[in-house]
Amino acid sequence: MGWHSDDEEEIDQSCIASLSFGEERRFLLRNRKDPKLKKEFLLKDKDTYSDE
Repeated sequence: MGWHSDDEEEIDQSCIASLSFGEERRFLLRNRKDPKLKKEFLLKDKDTYSDE
C-alpha cells in the first residue's frame, strides 16, 4: 500500500490503529510537513499499533 492519510472530516482523528495478521511487515509513518522525518515499526503476526 502506498502513502495515504486518514484526514477525511467524517473520520474521528483521535486514534489510528493497525492490526497485523500473518507475515511480519513494516509499518511506516511519515511527517507531512517534513517527509524526510519517518518512523518504522516491524509488526509481527497479531501485533497492534495504536497512535493515541
